[in-house]
Amino acid sequence: MLNALKMLGTTELHEMIAEDHGAEAICHFCNEIYRVSEQELSELIERLQTETSSASR
Repeated sequence: MLNALKMLGTTELHEMIAEDHGAEAICHFCNEIYRVSEQELSELIERLQTETSSASR
């Protein structure tokens, strides 16, 4: 799920933290609920920013 969230970009991830205090996705195949905490989203944002700065070098 985190890889899918990476595609949204940092702006959307910041909005998820501010508005929803995390993220939730439901698999329509198995009905599993996947939850991502604010902390996990923050860590994902940090990783994205690191990857972006490393790629631009």
